[in-house]
This record gives sequence, C-alpha cells and structure tokens, in this order.
Amino acid sequence: MSDGYRGVTALVTGASKGLGRAYAMELARRGARVILLARSEGDLRELAAQLHERHGRQDTEVVVGDLAAPPTALTASCASCTTAA
Repeated sequence: MSDGYRGVTALVTGASKGLGRAYAMELARRGARVILLARSEGDLRELAAQLHERHGRQDTEVVVGDLAAPPTALTASCASCTTAA
C-alpha cells in the first residue's frame, strides 16, 4: 500500500461497477479511506470485503443510494451506513 493518500477520505459514487469500482480499488491501494456509494448493496459489500482483503482497509463504508433520488431517500439509506469488517 502506498501512503500517497493516507489520511484522505474519498466518496466514490457508482462504486459497484466500472470506473467507480476501479477508482475505489486504486484509492484504497494508495491508502485512502473509501466511502462506497451505489444502488447495489451486494456489489458494494463484495467490494468492501475485497478492499479489506487486498489492502487491509477496515474503515471502508458502504452507502446504498442513488444521487438522482430525492434527498430523503439517500438520507434514510445513509442513516444505516455500515463499516466493512
């Protein structure tokens, strides 16, 4: 793990697939604390587990939501944010 982003927290939207997933993996590799946001809870939890396994990230948070949805929907989802074990 590189220390280039140690102490940095990054919110990655669309983190369950594609570029968002790739960004999350790279940020974690570089030492950032990552908050994963997407609509697919299962994919996010899988990615959080991979970040823990590959990069030792125990502080990854999973937020299930859609930024295009009304703010109350995201707020309710974020109220149940969890940290990957």
